[in-house]
Amino acid sequence: MEGEGTGTHATVLVVDDEPLTRELITRFLRREGIAADVAISGREALYLLQQHGYDVVLADVQMPDISGIELYRRAKAFSQDTAFIMITGFSDTDTAIQALKLGAFDYLLKPLNLDELGLSVRKALEKRRMERELRLYREALENKVVRRTEELIDRSRQLRRLLLSTIQTLIFTLEAKDKYTEGHSRRVAQISAFLAEKLGLSSPEVRRIELAGLLHDIGKVGVHEQLLLLPRPLTEEEFAQIRIHPELGAKIVRPLDELSDLVPAILGHHERLDGSGYPQGLTEDEISLEARIVAVADAYEAMTCIRPYRKPLTSEMAVERLRSAAGEKFDKRIVDLLDRWREQVDSIIHTSTQIETVR
Repeated sequence: MEGEGTGTHATVLVVDDEPLTRELITRFLRREGIAADVAISGREALYLLQQHGYDVVLADVQMPDISGIELYRRAKAFSQDTAFIMITGFSDTDTAIQALKLGAFDYLLKPLNLDELGLSVRKALEKRRMERELRLYREALENKVVRRTEELIDRSRQLRRLLLSTIQTLIFTLEAKDKYTEGHSRRVAQISAFLAEKLGLSSPEVRRIELAGLLHDIGKVGVHEQLLLLPRPLTEEEFAQIRIHPELGAKIVRPLDELSDLVPAILGHHERLDGSGYPQGLTEDEISLEARIVAVADAYEAMTCIRPYRKPLTSEMAVERLRSAAGEKFDKRIVDLLDRWREQVDSIIHTSTQIETVR
């Protein structure tokens, strides 16, 4: 059998202070084609476990130096993948059950039934084989979506760069069809990051919110293009179709492990504290902080930028509208911050640059 032991085959370590028991077990295992080493004490077993990787350990519960239970406890610190099968007399069954609770694979009663021993060992080896195959499968799956590099962090960054670059291009292509909304997502992203930083959030949190702002309208790729380009206010029926874009955006991002943490902000950026928002009608703390930040940034940017059916509001007028809805629809802390740093926010709107896609 294949294994991760001392050789190319599955390996078992037999630990028992009784020579006859050791001999009985090792002969049986070798007849079954399983390589077996022996240790006459718990301390020798610990030494061998530290020197070699064994698939399975068969250990007597009662030994003169350290018990099989204590051997298992100590071995777990450096050999967590090794399966332990405890061997015990009838009087020690409670101790063996205790070992199972600690994580041992199985226990066998003396006098040993070799058929039962063989079955238990094969099950333990099969479990090890399946765990190993699962680990290899996961590694192979990761290698399909990133370039082969020596460092996992490099692979992750390459995937994120490619993914964000593709999505960002999609967003900018969508916005470029309408001169009035071109650059909207980029500006919302930078305003969101600025407000998050002023709230005192950590650097990774700020970056996450910036990306959420960049992708907040990604769901609009699933909305009919004509609706997005209408040179007039939308009818109720048309607006109902637009309202699905947060859910579409969440569906696009959710399956992507690298971006799934952005779902609450993308899904919730049109929610309002009083429950009047969409798509879920969330209220107050049900709305994530990321979504509340993006909501304020999105509303302010939209009000202060021109649309084909209306002129832009001045920053003073836009802030006044936000203030009138603060605490009811928008988070008051975030509105206060935007008002306090309005000059810098307006500068972001007028000098917005492309978002760096590496996170």
